[in-house]
Amino acid sequence: MLLGRLLPAVGWLSGRLCSLALWSLDSIVTAAAMVPCGSWRVAAPPGWWLAGWYLLVTALLLCWAVARPVRQVSNPARAPGGFRLQAFTGGASRQYALALLGWIGLGLVVGSFPPAPTAGVRVVLAAMGHGCGVVVRTASRHCLVYDAGRLGAGQAAARSLSAVLVSEKIHAIDCLVLSHADADHFNAVPEIIDRFPVRQVAVSADFLASNSAMVQQVLSDISRRGIPLRTVVAGDQIDIDTGCAARVLHPGERQPGTDNEKSVVLAVEAAGHRILLTGDLEGPALRRFLAAGPPRCDVLVAPHHGSHTGMPKELVTQLQPKVVLVSGGGGRCWQAVAAAFGQNDQSLPCILRTAGPTPTDRGAIAVSLSESQIAVSRFTDATWQLEESITTVGRRPAGWRSLAPTEGLGESPHKRVGQSCVAGTTDCPHQIKGEQPPDQKQNGATDQASDLPRVESRGVDTEPILRTRHHFACLRQAGWPVIELLTKETRVARSC
Repeated sequence: MLLGRLLPAVGWLSGRLCSLALWSLDSIVTAAAMVPCGSWRVAAPPGWWLAGWYLLVTALLLCWAVARPVRQVSNPARAPGGFRLQAFTGGASRQYALALLGWIGLGLVVGSFPPAPTAGVRVVLAAMGHGCGVVVRTASRHCLVYDAGRLGAGQAAARSLSAVLVSEKIHAIDCLVLSHADADHFNAVPEIIDRFPVRQVAVSADFLASNSAMVQQVLSDISRRGIPLRTVVAGDQIDIDTGCAARVLHPGERQPGTDNEKSVVLAVEAAGHRILLTGDLEGPALRRFLAAGPPRCDVLVAPHHGSHTGMPKELVTQLQPKVVLVSGGGGRCWQAVAAAFGQNDQSLPCILRTAGPTPTDRGAIAVSLSESQIAVSRFTDATWQLEESITTVGRRPAGWRSLAPTEGLGESPHKRVGQSCVAGTTDCPHQIKGEQPPDQKQNGATDQASDLPRVESRGVDTEPILRTRHHFACLRQAGWPVIELLTKETRVARSC
């Protein structure tokens, strides 16, 4: 840097050399990561392991520093770095080097084998800046991820979300739900599906119909990896695990509005509690959603990153959450939004955000659900610190009806969507897997008395084959117009 101001040519040459070295290192790491079993992902090491690591490194360096040559030996044994282990006193350096290698192996073992599962369900809101990434993890480590993106920084979002998944000992994502076609909700998907096996992706029909180049690239990446792609509408249900399920509350069929207004809204139920994930729902669609009488919830992830367009006062009044979480900083109107959510009223919910201005007001937020309480923690100073603990024994609302499956889901509980097994057998050979059989359909409507909507009737019951939205997903990607889709689908139906 000093020579660059005096001799620009030297600065240019040094910069090129550094750039070449960085490119070479990045190429080597990328190539090694593509080799099967070429990398091993483990959780961050615990504090006691780090302390032992630094002690051993310090001891080894001290041994090398105080060692002195005692004799000349032809072709002495050498350690990495050219140190002559046999030609020095202080032979403890060899033992410390071996101990250091053993300590590394111990760290890999500790990070690779998860501890005993904790009871209940854990929901983690990753610190994504102006973005969104929610991880729903069950005790048996089944996992649903809702959104994966950050404004203008997809790689940073992928790092944040990956850190949450690894720390929660999750090695595969059972279902990845993308709420809508805004980049700050999905631009981390390419890296996430590269790092973790994803068993299926759920989106709205409007996401598939988007003309955005980024959306089409993400859909192409999903298709290239052979990940099943499903479309969902209000009334669909995703069974995450025994005792844990997510119901789609929005959007309905042919929902008008902007991308934000067509956000997929999920109600996740576990351990007798509900968490509402709202995407960027706003405007007329949010007003219609509230007018339809959505179910009350215990935890609300505020729509549109805590913006005032998310109608905070109306949401709290109608949904009556105990905890409100904001993915982001809440914008310039945060004080007004916080007041509307009830920040200054002790009788109203606890409100936390992931991107506040101070260290104590930012970081990932975890909600642990059990039958008796809701525990809310924040990740700060490299540890989880309890922010709020709410006792919930005997506080279920009247008329509570669980949507979560109470029996075992068989060998593949993660492959259930729309109350049917995606990978299961079907009675009709031409029926697309993943759609609910006609005899299991229910005519339903939204329950206005603080309960979840029943499954809506979809498709044509008189046809032997169901016209599923999965047809639209696959054929639209292949470039088929909708009119050809209906023609071919009818032809298959008649021949079935």
